[in-house]
Parts: sequence; structure tokens; C-alpha cells
Amino acid sequence: MVEIDAGASLMELTRQAIEEFDLPYTLIESSEPAMLSELERAQSNGLKIIVNN
Repeated sequence: MVEIDAGASLMELTRQAIEEFDLPYTLIESSEPAMLSELERAQSNGLKIIVNN
């Protein structure tokens, strides 16, 4: 999971949900251009990705 705006309350809620529900995700704090790059890379490789903007 790639998320932008590391200081946003949604970022903390996402982090808490991953921990609380023991979800198999890695949360990456990022910029919007980096997030879009990761999305494109994942789609090109047939990988699943969650992006939150």
C-alpha cells in the first residue's frame, strides 16, 4: 500500500487497521509522483497494489 501525505490522519488510521487486523500489507509513505510510479509498475507486472490519495 502506497499512501501520500504522511501527516494525514488517514495515514495513521490505515497503519492502525493494518496492525489491528494483521493485514498482509506494507504501508509506504510516499509522494504522489512516487505513488503513481509504483502503481504503474505494479500494473505492468500484474501485481496487486492499493494506493490511497
